[in-house]
Amino acid sequence: EGARWARRWLHRAPINVASISVFEQAFGFQRAIVEALGRGDVTGAREWRLRAGQFAGFMRQESFRVCPYTLDAALVASYVYARAPTPSPAGWHRTRGRRKSKTEVRRSWLLDVKIASIAVVQAFPVLTANAGDFQEIAKLLPSEWTLQVLRFPEEAPEAP
Repeated sequence: EGARWARRWLHRAPINVASISVFEQAFGFQRAIVEALGRGDVTGAREWRLRAGQFAGFMRQESFRVCPYTLDAALVASYVYARAPTPSPAGWHRTRGRRKSKTEVRRSWLLDVKIASIAVVQAFPVLTANAGDFQEIAKLLPSEWTLQVLRFPEEAPEAP
């Protein structure tokens, strides 16, 4: 559903994407390739490589602005992470029908903190299906920093 939404926006307005979000997606493709090869599924690995290449090409389009994790973003992230190195128990999710391990939860939380910090520094909203964690992060920020969180797909802006 996210890809369909992005396609409607592609030639109308640049879409800001946190570099950490690109990492998360690319990592998912690479992990799928490694898992397929581990099962001896060469065809599956080839399909995942193709998808990874398509994703990279998609993100290189002028319609996307990949926002880097900068010094200022690192400072914002350190502020949040020092106050909450793990999400509240309500933030512990399921992934593809299974409960995440504590390590996966902590890794996901740190990545979300970094994504949020990029959004704070770049002053753009976070559009996510995982609004709970980002709303928790927003509550930790001092008043001079703001983080707008939009739940996807319900609050996704319409294409101009």
